[in-house]
Order: sequence, then C-alpha cells, then structure tokens
Amino acid sequence: MEPSFSMHEAREDQSGPVAAVAATPLRIGFHLPVFDPQRGGAEVYLDRVAPLLVRLGHEVHVFCQQHSVSPPGVQIHSANGDARQAARAMRAAGMDVCIGGEGAVDMDIVLPHSGTIEGQQRQKALMSRSAVAEWLRLTAMKCGYRRGKRRHFRRLAGAGANGPVLIAVSNLVKNELQRYYDVPDERIAVIHNGVDTEEFSPERCSDLRADARRALGVPEGALCIVLVAQNFRRKGVREAIEAVSDLAREVPQVMLLVAGSDGVSRYQSLARALKCEANVRFVGHAKPALRVYAAADISVQPSWYDPCSLAVLEALACGLPTIATRFDGSSELLRHGENGLVLASPDDRATFVKYLRQLADPAERARLGAAGREVALQNCLMRHVERLQQVCMRAAHK
Repeated sequence: MEPSFSMHEAREDQSGPVAAVAATPLRIGFHLPVFDPQRGGAEVYLDRVAPLLVRLGHEVHVFCQQHSVSPPGVQIHSANGDARQAARAMRAAGMDVCIGGEGAVDMDIVLPHSGTIEGQQRQKALMSRSAVAEWLRLTAMKCGYRRGKRRHFRRLAGAGANGPVLIAVSNLVKNELQRYYDVPDERIAVIHNGVDTEEFSPERCSDLRADARRALGVPEGALCIVLVAQNFRRKGVREAIEAVSDLAREVPQVMLLVAGSDGVSRYQSLARALKCEANVRFVGHAKPALRVYAAADISVQPSWYDPCSLAVLEALACGLPTIATRFDGSSELLRHGENGLVLASPDDRATFVKYLRQLADPAERARLGAAGREVALQNCLMRHVERLQQVCMRAAHK
C-alpha cells in the first residue's frame, strides 16, 4: 500500500511554508540514550523535528534513558541505552516506524548525523600541517570510539536489502557511505538539514542589528564577518583569521566575530602574530544565535568537514551572503556566484580573500543575500520534516 497525503488539509507552520498533513498517521518512535538538546546536534534535531511531525498528525514517541525536555505532543518512554534492546521495546509498544542513530541496525531508519569516520579522517589528513600529528591521529583511529563507530556502520551495510534506510544529510555523506561501506543506493535517502526561516530572518536581524553590534563590540561602520563554530580547527577558524589579516590591509575596519569556544587562546595568539588582533573578536557561545547573525554583514564557514552545516543554512535564512566550502554538504544547495560563494579548499587563501573583497561591496552583499534567503526558504525545517515523513511512510509500508 502506497502512502498518501491529503493536500487539502495543508496548514501554515512557523518553521516554513504550507505543510501537507498525512492522510495515514503513523506511530513514530525515536531512540536516543539521553534526550538533552544541550548535548549536541542529534538531540537538538529531535527537539525541533518531533513537534512538527506531531503537527502533521503523527504520534511521536521518544525512547531514552534520561531526558531534560518534553516537546509538546511528544510522548517520552524510559528505555535502555542499547539500540537493539530499545528497538525491541519500540516494537512491543506498537511503533510503525523505529528511528535510531548510528549502529541501530534493528531500526527501520538510521540517522548518522555526523557523517563517517573515514570522511572526517580524510579531511584531517588534508588540513594537517604536521606529519607527526597526523600519524598520531591515524593511529588513534584504531581505538575506542572510532573503532566502535566503524563496526556500527559495517553492521548497517551488511544488513542486506531488508536493512534500515540510512538518511544522509547530504550527497557528501551518501557518497562516503557508498565509498567506504558499499551501502546500496536504494537504502540511502538524502535529506538535507532544514532551518527555521521564521526564527532566522532578515526582518528579525534588522530589528536586532543596532543592539547586537553594540553588545558584541562591533565598531560603527565596520564590515562585520561572522563564523559560528564549535570545533575551531575543523571549521576553519585559522584560515578565516589568515584571510581577514590580509583583507585588513585594504579594509582596516573589518571585524571577524568568532562565535563558539574551543581553545580560544591559541587563535588569539595567531591573530596577534598576524597583527590583526584588533580585527578578530571571540564572543563565546552566542545566546541566542540570531544575535551574531544580526550583527554581521557576511557569514563564512571555511569548513574542512561538515556533513551539512546548520550555521550555513541559518546565515542564508538571515539574508547574509555566505562563503562555504565543497567539504561541507550544505554547499550542495548553493550555485556558486548566484546565491553563495564556494571555496574549493579552506586554505586557498588568495581566493578566500578575493571572495571577501567581493563581498565588501554592499550591492554584491545585497544580491547574494537575497538569493541565499531563497535557498533557505526551499530548505526550511518543515520541508525537511515533510521529506522525512515520506521516508517514514515508505519504511512503514515496506
């Protein structure tokens, strides 16, 4: 039986345009060991997505050992942290679809949010500036977490045609799953991350702009560039500082805001060594995140590896002209020069500076910012949830 949708029951949602309500509601179960959005991306994702599935008419259940949140309409169940035992509990509770994270071979759908270890290590090899440091990292790949994660992916790949569907947040991740684990094409669904285009919008940024720039110490008239990152090395903070140090010779009033905290002192030392300390400000974890986007004129994400950056999507939604890299799955949504700028590599310093120089022109910023906003609208959170709903329908009727 094929899933069907009742389009006349469509309704408006704060996270994006009109959403189609499912004509065949499902009982959808998610498994997480700990449901706490402060822990990371998978937890934040579920906190945002689960209530929207409820609004589409589905029953949503979360099976976990501990939880710090209870999203509206979502039912929370106590469950073992082990994915296999959790899957049995979900089946016993009558779930139509069971969704889990990496290693959840007994689920119907698996969400490997962080990509693959092989993909991460390949990019670490590219960005390494020390052969000895890289040898130590490659040796560490054999140990602990990385070894366990590989084992999980091998189990998923070996499950055959009846194994769970893997949702890849980009073609970058899909290609890694096929390259390193031979996962068949029919078992992979690509659904890029989605963004709340009401929470992140040019209008809200405009309202907050003056106060945000004052609070974050951005001088009046400065060209403000924002980089939101948790892993400074992987997200290219070094490369951004180097590019800004070059641009500052031509545009003295340029300011790079780095939001996040990860070994800040090392990067402050780099800025001092490059004589651009006055042009770089570390603002810690921005709460709310909208504040740093409101203060900015340009967003950069010179990532060495990112399955599909939410920061890129948030910046696009805010109408900020954005520079990404081909090592970030979100860049697949961009057409270079039309709605964003894409670096071939974060360490292509000359091209990075060239793009920043291009965006110093207000007219160019306005053009790319408006086009980028359209990309965000096409990839809003509700669109993501509707695509997830389609995969759930197929899994339930398999």
